[in-house]
Amino acid sequence: MKRAFHKTLIMAALLIALSNCAVLRPNPEQAESHFKSAVELERNGDFDGAIAEYRSALRLNPKNAEAHHSLGTALLKKGDLDSAISEFRTAIDLNPNYAYPHIGLGSALRSKGDPDGAIEEFRTAIGLDPNGVYGHMALGTVLMDRGELDGAVSEFRTAVRLNPDDARAHSNLGTALYRKGDLEGSVEEHRMAVGIDPNDWIAHLNFALTLHGKGDLDHAIAEYRTVIRLNPNIESAHFSLGIALIEKGDIGGAISEYLYAIRLDPKEFKFHTNLGGAYHAIGNLDEAAREYRAALRLNPNDEHAHSNLGAALYSQGDFGGAIEEYRAALRLNPGQSQFHYNLGMALLEQGNLSEASQELEEFTRLTPDTPSNRQLIDQTKRRLEMIRVREKRKGNL
Repeated sequence: MKRAFHKTLIMAALLIALSNCAVLRPNPEQAESHFKSAVELERNGDFDGAIAEYRSALRLNPKNAEAHHSLGTALLKKGDLDSAISEFRTAIDLNPNYAYPHIGLGSALRSKGDPDGAIEEFRTAIGLDPNGVYGHMALGTVLMDRGELDGAVSEFRTAVRLNPDDARAHSNLGTALYRKGDLEGSVEEHRMAVGIDPNDWIAHLNFALTLHGKGDLDHAIAEYRTVIRLNPNIESAHFSLGIALIEKGDIGGAISEYLYAIRLDPKEFKFHTNLGGAYHAIGNLDEAAREYRAALRLNPNDEHAHSNLGAALYSQGDFGGAIEEYRAALRLNPGQSQFHYNLGMALLEQGNLSEASQELEEFTRLTPDTPSNRQLIDQTKRRLEMIRVREKRKGNL
């Protein structure tokens, strides 16, 4: 009897212990500690660590809408869109008047290819917090994606009015104005953005692209170099700087920038195409052909790489190879008059007068008769007349 009694006590104690292990009681202080740790980890770029800490916080306090929103933001940064959407929706369910989860949800929907859903969420966020800069910024961005530039400009202007010291708001407004064709307004907004935050490489890159589009190469080059100084691993900055240097006639400098861009992203075919063009410009045809072929391995539908490779082969006397590449370019873009001209000239070198005539005639038909084109059109017509004379003589033999 006594033994049975002790066994009952042991079982009861075991059940209590198991019960205490199974039930994780809410502990707001510990939850807050995990939350703060997550915020710090996320700030330092450790998204995996932040996600783990947010989840620890939520196990201790599952009704915390802010923690669900923050977890959703970290998941969004990691690219886990479905999990992020789930967290944002949970935050909204817990606090329907909390604007930020709507912005997060809209951002995730935008990344999922649902711009209409994104716009609805951003507008909801603005309705809940009309003076919140981020809602207007987010809505402006998705409107700009859709080409609704007037709406985008309006939203970015609102963001600037609400917070004139927000560099990104000025930068986004500058980009929207650039796309609208207001280059002066765009330059002014980008200049304000980099003045507010001189260390924002994105603002400097947008400023550089605007200056480049405006034709102000010297200042564009300076801004590209600033981007690279702030963040040397932005391949698009090296690539765009290379283009600007080509336009300035600094081919050696351009080659260096293209090579750097390729080191950062060897699978971007445009980098190889442009590097090939730079080598081509200094007469290094072997390197040019190698880069064009590298571009075509990455993207067989790069019409310019086909055409440029054709030109390199033509210059090397490989007319058969040139013809093959020009034909490939024309299959991709049969309306490009220059491809017809190049193919016609290569066929002419091979002595194929009939097909050469067809291609050169197509060139004259497709090329607009403008002052800049007139000299080449006239030369081509004279060449066609000479071909006809040669063919007529052959026919009389």
